[in-house]
Amino acid sequence: MSRWSKYLGNSVNFAVEKTSEEGFLENFFEKRTFEPRNDEELREFEDFSFVTTTLSLAVYVSLADEEVSKQEKERIISEMIFQLEQYSHEYSVLSEKFGNSDKEIINALFEKFKEEVVSNNYDLDDNIRIINLIYGNNPYKKNYILRLCYIIGFTESKNREKEFETIDIIATKLKISQQERERIRKEVSKEYKSD
Repeated sequence: MSRWSKYLGNSVNFAVEKTSEEGFLENFFEKRTFEPRNDEELREFEDFSFVTTTLSLAVYVSLADEEVSKQEKERIISEMIFQLEQYSHEYSVLSEKFGNSDKEIINALFEKFKEEVVSNNYDLDDNIRIINLIYGNNPYKKNYILRLCYIIGFTESKNREKEFETIDIIATKLKISQQERERIRKEVSKEYKSD
């Protein structure tokens, strides 16, 4: 164990926010997967797509200043292509509707969500409600979503204030603590601000 602790350091404690032995065990055995309690939740779970939900939020953030820059669109598409590669089951469903290549699918979805946001047909509250329903016990997914929003916010230097205001609204609705928001924002700032 000592050779691993040399390399891992405090990462295990940090990852689970260990405050006590009892808290560690409770957190370790806590169920993180969503289990529908009724037919409506089952339908929403079956219709849920991490890729499309996350992409729609990224587009929403990028349009906070009422325009999407070329850099923002490229960043969103590249980030979401990576996610689509991670979710092969979603790829097969989305490819039936939106095209055969990753880029074609993500680009088609990007344009669809952009049109929804611009025409005021995008329902942020419902989207967040479903994310909280599916990922209520999984803060790691919600933190990733917030991280992606910050990546979009740091992609372009002009009009960041409006995007960060929108990100703060999203983080509040996702029930992400202020401490966690600051941590994620600092990490993303270090990694993407100089791009």
